[in-house]
Amino acid sequence: VIDEMVPFDRIAPVAEGKMASVAHRLCIWQFVGDRIAEKPLFGWGLDSSRSIPGGQVDCVEDGPSLSLHPHDAALQVWLELGIVGAFVFASVIALAFRAAASMPAGMPMAGAAAAIVSALVLASLSYGIWQNWWIGALGLIAMTCRAAMPKPIAAPKPAPKPAPKKPAPPPA
Repeated sequence: VIDEMVPFDRIAPVAEGKMASVAHRLCIWQFVGDRIAEKPLFGWGLDSSRSIPGGQVDCVEDGPSLSLHPHDAALQVWLELGIVGAFVFASVIALAFRAAASMPAGMPMAGAAAAIVSALVLASLSYGIWQNWWIGALGLIAMTCRAAMPKPIAAPKPAPKPAPKKPAPPPA
């Protein structure tokens, strides 16, 4: 999967000369993509990134193929929980954007969307998704966005039911 999206062999020589961190991330993501392909449905198990076979083999100078986590939340969820977990993760993100879209237009909606995008950028490039402080920070962001709403989110009201028809009077 990742091999087609990120041609590591072509990018690594350019990136390695400029930023070793970029080359290392690309190497990690390629390794993770290969491991995802081995167990695509249910993954390797929750918080298993640190113990994936072959993860401690260096792929760049002093850089293992996978240290503690893939430095990408979506890849970590997919690696550890499979396509099932990836679908749930994508659904949570979609629900977050839906909640932001239901906020009043203007600053509350813009602030919520900016918070979601900022969290996604950080989650896509750096921290392990299961770190307690990271989960706490995401929860705090969600609660802050919720507190900015002027009224509670109401469930959609069902359509009114038609009034029952009165029986026709019997013929006289």
